[in-house]
Amino acid sequence: MRKAVLIVDDDIYVYAILKAVLEHDFEVRYARSGDDAMEAVSRSKPDVVLLDIEMSGMDGYDVCRLIKGGSDPEPPSVIFVSAHSEAEERLAAYAAGADDFIVKPLNVEEVYTKVAQTLEARNEIETLRLSAREALETAKHALGGDVESREQALRAVSKIVEASAAEQIAQAMLNAMSSAGLEGVVQIRGQNDFTMNSAGKRSTMEAVLLQGLSAPGTPKISTYGSRTSITQGCVSLMIKNMPEDAPERSEAIQSQFCTMVDVADLRASALNNGPQDDLLQALREVSDDLFVQLQRQQSTRSDALADIREHLEAELRQVGFLGSQAPVFNSLLQQLLTVEKGDGGQLLFGARQKLTTAIAALTREAPPAP
Repeated sequence: MRKAVLIVDDDIYVYAILKAVLEHDFEVRYARSGDDAMEAVSRSKPDVVLLDIEMSGMDGYDVCRLIKGGSDPEPPSVIFVSAHSEAEERLAAYAAGADDFIVKPLNVEEVYTKVAQTLEARNEIETLRLSAREALETAKHALGGDVESREQALRAVSKIVEASAAEQIAQAMLNAMSSAGLEGVVQIRGQNDFTMNSAGKRSTMEAVLLQGLSAPGTPKISTYGSRTSITQGCVSLMIKNMPEDAPERSEAIQSQFCTMVDVADLRASALNNGPQDDLLQALREVSDDLFVQLQRQQSTRSDALADIREHLEAELRQVGFLGSQAPVFNSLLQQLLTVEKGDGGQLLFGARQKLTTAIAALTREAPPAP
């Protein structure tokens, strides 16, 4: 049985073009308004809806929300067709529940390919939903202001620092989201761009969206309803289900993932620029020495921070490293070297891990040791 495609557009000329492209392989249906589209979806249950945004009466965003928010457990996939290609329009389409986006004027090959790919992906949707549901049921704690959530974020940062490929960086960040009961998508840009979401899927729509949000002049943090995107350098992250009804928790999540994205950008850039294993090992040895000193001196919190900064700066200068990296060094110390409340063991462990994180991340532009 052929798959059904519903075209929703008040421009009969656009409908004629789309029909000519698709009718050979798909059953093509037509609706000229949002109301007609909802009636057609309810009556004939198409597999894919090609949906115009600007229509008289109900616009495409409202139609998409009704389709995706209805009682059908397997609603049709929605591909927006619009002359507007700005990031704001794409983000609004994505927030409404769209599966993809096609920009007018139409490219017939792109139209056919995206419809075919969307139909193929529908076969995997149920499996992906089950996987996402299991991940959410397993998650018992969310990132917030508590010590445990900070430890989860720190473990993710440690994984990022040790990553040897973009896929590992992305997976560490997605795992952190899952542990917090969050869903999202991560993109690492480089010689070969890599995009993956919480369900383990590489979505073209999400890849294009994050690519657009990384354009020059775009704010580091963008929020649209429950979705928050964070971009730094070659790394972008989007959280899809921020807790809008809990502002303090949202702020804590945003702060922790901002730091995570900063470190991920440094690590990804280092991987893009080539390994510096010798310097990284030398700097880790510096971190080890400082950790031993901190164990011996039993300092107060403020003394510990002061000593760590003094000794680390001195040792880094000996290996020919700091200079132009000073602003990054100070910023990372401020973010990652915050000693949390707790007993001595927790303080030492936190300081040790955060030192390792800062040192490894800073190797992105470090010169070779003399």
